[in-house]
Amino acid sequence: MTIDVLPSIERDALILLLSGTDATCRELHSQLAHVVKVERNETGAGVYAVFRLDGDVKSLKDGGTFQLSGVFAVSEKCGEIGFLLYVKDGLIDCLEAYVYEDTYPRYSDCDFKLESDRKN
Repeated sequence: MTIDVLPSIERDALILLLSGTDATCRELHSQLAHVVKVERNETGAGVYAVFRLDGDVKSLKDGGTFQLSGVFAVSEKCGEIGFLLYVKDGLIDCLEAYVYEDTYPRYSDCDFKLESDRKN
């Protein structure tokens, strides 16, 4: 199983979050090839996609637990969705998609376009 099981907007947001030119983004992007399972949970106000990686994956050299942000899906019809990628102990861990309103939209009802304010 790969990230292909994610809806395209989530998959594209994940790729955009990892599109930086620095070594950290490149190393994290290479971890996507080691995804063996994605557990996707909808909460009503957002989505969590938790990644399970195979044993051959290499973590970041410094380990590191942090978040990558700055990617948004925008739509005149449906507002905005924000995306966060959680990195735990140097490994991609979870993609969170969230809204500022109470109800998470159905993707098919919206005309989302991804935007990024990432600096790297």
